[in-house]
Parts: sequence; C-alpha cells; structure tokens
Amino acid sequence: LYNQLCWKECDFNHIERGLVILRNAAEKGNADAQFTLGAIYAGCRYDAKEPYFKDENDKYAHTMLGGRIDLKRAAYWYTLAANQGHGSALNNLGNAYRKGAGVERNYVKATELIRKAAEQGDPYAQLNYGDMFRDGDVWIRIESDSITGGSLVLHAKPDIEKAKEWWTKALENGNRSEEH
Repeated sequence: LYNQLCWKECDFNHIERGLVILRNAAEKGNADAQFTLGAIYAGCRYDAKEPYFKDENDKYAHTMLGGRIDLKRAAYWYTLAANQGHGSALNNLGNAYRKGAGVERNYVKATELIRKAAEQGDPYAQLNYGDMFRDGDVWIRIESDSITGGSLVLHAKPDIEKAKEWWTKALENGNRSEEH
C-alpha cells in the first residue's frame, strides 16, 4: 500500500506551476528568477535530470514555456538580472552582445559585461574572458576628459598570457570545462 501511495501518478503539472511561480518572482524583481527565465527563453531545459540547451535552429525546439526560442526575450530578462549584478546574467548577456543574439552586436558591451562577471568570480565568465583574450576579441572604451566628451574604442591584440590567467581563475573557481 505504501508504494502505491508514494508512486501513484499525479495529475498536477508541477513544471507548469513552477514556471508560474518563477515568472511571478522574475516580475517582482528576483534576479535569480530573471536569469532563469532568460535562460529558458534562450532554450535551456530544466525539465530533465540535467539542464540542457535546445538549439534555436532546430525547427522543433520549443522552450519549457511552450513557445519558440526567443533570444530577444532572453536578453530582456538577462538585462534585468544583470542590472542587479547577477554574474551569470552578466556573462550570458555579454555573450548575447558578442554574437548579436537577441540584441545588436556590440563588442564593447560584450567585453564590459563579461569582464564584470569574471571579476566577480563567475567561472564561466572567467573562461569566456580568457577565450576573448586568446582570440583578440577584447574591446575597451576609453572615455575622453575633453570638452567634447567623446570616447575612443581600442581593440586588444590576442594575449595568451592574459587568457591563461583567466582560464586559471576559472579552473580555481570550479569551471572544469573540457574545452580547454
């Protein structure tokens, strides 16, 4: 009798209810919920034992919310969480700017966001920042003190030593990626 009661199928949709709670928390300003909602719109699936991403180019790829992958909405939710300093949101939003995924491509913003997340100790951002140094994909804006108030954008050359420095930090902070 105990096994029948414990393992009886439930007609309550726990995932659907959880998504309602998640959206409510995100709309009320919870940065973790905003980040997670952004990840779901970007194709992350949390309805399996291990989270995984669906490819936006897969014509059968639908989000947990039922609709198609929506990178603009993902960027919107990442932005809200990033504005609160959420490290993973900063990293994901930076990658969106790097690729032009849901936002207009902007290498300076990408560098600023990923650098901020890396400096906060986010191991995935540290890995990405290292990759950017390796690839010569670091762009820095220098604001002018002149009367015109202009700015100068510098594109850094590849720097393998800086890349190794950030990859080491990523490894020390728990990123055990097999890619490097």
